[in-house]
Order: sequence, then C-alpha cells, then structure tokens
Amino acid sequence: GLLRIGKNMFRSTSLFRFNLPDTILEIDDYAFAYLGTVSSQIGSVDRGTLVVPDSVVRIGHYAFYDADFYSSGYASYGVTIGSGVVEIGRYAFANNMDLHNVTIGKNVKRIFPYAFNKNGSRRYSNCRYTFEDPNGWWVSQDENATSGMSVDVTAGGQGLIDGQYKQTGLTWQNVTYYNGTYVNYYWNRN
Repeated sequence: GLLRIGKNMFRSTSLFRFNLPDTILEIDDYAFAYLGTVSSQIGSVDRGTLVVPDSVVRIGHYAFYDADFYSSGYASYGVTIGSGVVEIGRYAFANNMDLHNVTIGKNVKRIFPYAFNKNGSRRYSNCRYTFEDPNGWWVSQDENATSGMSVDVTAGGQGLIDGQYKQTGLTWQNVTYYNGTYVNYYWNRN
C-alpha cells in the first residue's frame, strides 16, 4: 500500500474527495497545501472530520496549510489526529478558517510553531482543541530544548496553541485576528 504522501503531491490542486489509507506513515511537507474547496468527503470522513490514520507518524510542515476545509452541508470541519502521530510540523494545519475542532492524538510528542495558526470558524466560533493525553506538555522557543515551561492544556489549548480569528460582528468582514499565547513556541511532551 501507499506509505507516504510526498512533498507537494497535491499542492494547489482542486481535490474534491480523498481518503487517507491506513498504510500511510508520513504526510510530507505541503502535501495538501493550498487546496481548492474540499468537500464533506475529505479524508476518512465522519460528518466533516478529516481523520489522520493511526499509521501516520509524521505530519510535515504546511501539510494541510490553507486547505480550505469547508462544506456547505456542515457548519465547519474537524480534524482527528491519529494515535500514531508523533510530530506535527510548522503551519501543518494553519490558515483553515472553517476548522472548528481538532483532536490531538495521545502519542504526539512535538508540535512545531504555528501548526494551528489562524484557525477558527468564520461562521460560529473559534477552533477547539482536545488533547487525548493532556499530561506533560511544555513549551520552549528553542527547537533543541530538553525542558521548558509547563502548559496546562486541560482546557483545550485554545488561546495557547493557536492564533485565531474572532468574529466581532455577524459577517465575515467584521473579524479580527489575535495571536495565541504560545503559538510561536515548540510544544513538547515527555
């Protein structure tokens, strides 16, 4: 089976539907970046949720950057990151304004800066994060650090892990952007 989705493989294409097979070990840099509007059939879909299979170990830098997760049939999209994923690259899921829910798998050990930058629903509310294992997370601005400042993610990491858009009015034009507290940090877990 397919083991890797290579660098730039589907970058700037207009994929309408795709499934991520459970044989994939890596989703490389820019693999699905700058997609045209992705339908409700994205990934291993369960009502608008992209499921990154448990077989995946690494999600590369910018892998799903500006992938335009959107469907007219659902309010917004979610992403479930499988339990095999250990590393989530820089800007991996950034700039997806209709990304509403993210579940971070229990074996993720490192999240690069800006991995979830500028996410949040342009229709209803900001993106919510659930850490399957919220214990032992710490942040550092040094890529090679072996320890850092502890971070409590039991509240979901919102406002910590991401920069988001906040809707200030009833239309998309009335939206402001703010940076999360640790959006530009390396997130690590022992």
